[in-house]
Amino acid sequence: MKITTSETILLYLAEISDLLNESTGNYLHKRHNILKLFEEKRKGSAVTTIQRLLLTSNIEKIVENGEVFYKITNQGKLKINKKFRLNDINRKWDKKWRILIFDIPEKSRTARNILRHKLSSLGFGLLQKSVWISPYDVVREVSDFLKLHKLDKGVIFFEANTIGEETNQQIANTTWKLNELNEKYDEILSDYTLNEDKNQASITFQNHYLSFLHEDPCLPQELYPNPWHGKEAQKLYFKLVKHNITN
Repeated sequence: MKITTSETILLYLAEISDLLNESTGNYLHKRHNILKLFEEKRKGSAVTTIQRLLLTSNIEKIVENGEVFYKITNQGKLKINKKFRLNDINRKWDKKWRILIFDIPEKSRTARNILRHKLSSLGFGLLQKSVWISPYDVVREVSDFLKLHKLDKGVIFFEANTIGEETNQQIANTTWKLNELNEKYDEILSDYTLNEDKNQASITFQNHYLSFLHEDPCLPQELYPNPWHGKEAQKLYFKLVKHNITN
């Protein structure tokens, strides 16, 4: 899934690195640093997007010593965290699976779609038809949602220490297609290394990395394949962001 211009800007300003205890120590960003994230042909669109984000109160403009800076607002952080589940990154796992099985009839398609959307937003993955799983404790959120939409009767929701005979890592790989994502991370790392034009390589890598956050379920580290190239890509992203700010 391609990342939008507004998502790119909000993720940059949200300081993903700060959420992961990798803070750059800088929360105010000059416009020209933001525009470095985009190829020349997209800079005009980025300027327009900055204005729209200001109007919708997702970012704010601050003037210091005659210079203009931008900072993400709490509203902007909530928006981007909800979309990319950044709060789950590096979250500890209690070794339990949350499993939800539903049997909602075809005539209630709207209710099924609402439930699927909610499960996806909470980080659940589809293990098999109508069986969704998550490694995180979202029992209260799911229970409240089911009661609110009167879906209790068509749903079975429980916790388990294991699922079948497969290892937890195998289950995670099957559910979220982690091997495929791992190959994508490896590919963008290789492309960055081989590209001699480091300015262009940096822009391309950062945009690809952010777009992969749409696919990355932000699972506990022990559920990922070993080696997990997403970790290496994450470190390179931090390095490039810091370089972008200080140059």
